[in-house]
Amino acid sequence: MIGASAFLSGVHHVRIPVTSLEAAAQWFAELLGYEREFPFTAEGLVTGWALRHSAGGPALALIEDPIRARVCRGFPLLAFGLPNATAVRAMADRLDSRGIAHGGVQPALVEVKLPFVEGPDGILFGFYVKPEEFPDECPPEPDASDGAARSARRINSVNGRSSG
Repeated sequence: MIGASAFLSGVHHVRIPVTSLEAAAQWFAELLGYEREFPFTAEGLVTGWALRHSAGGPALALIEDPIRARVCRGFPLLAFGLPNATAVRAMADRLDSRGIAHGGVQPALVEVKLPFVEGPDGILFGFYVKPEEFPDECPPEPDASDGAARSARRINSVNGRSSG
């Protein structure tokens, strides 16, 4: 049975708890090219940074929260997409040149992956092949009068899937 669902267009942002805003912002800038977009403040103090990526990576929000950062140590929090296996291998080389621990390039469902990259505070990140896919057109907005089944069929037809 197909239930009604919202059409999602991607990830808006990911919050990452850190003990040092400066060290974490520098890690994401130097390794991946993230830039500070704007600070989060509370009572006049900077408590976080919104980071943006000029080449379309997911938006990140670094939040100074040492307790949660320690709890997340060793947890694989986020996997970034790279366009192909060559880019994944290049990332492994980049990590090696900086002495950043990782799990090595491994076979995956889509070519290869580079899991268990040790980021700020020991939180783990990964890099997976995720080829860019751009549909010719966006699926139509679900219409309450259509019923869930007809809306699902239309969305699936745009995405090239059969809904039976």
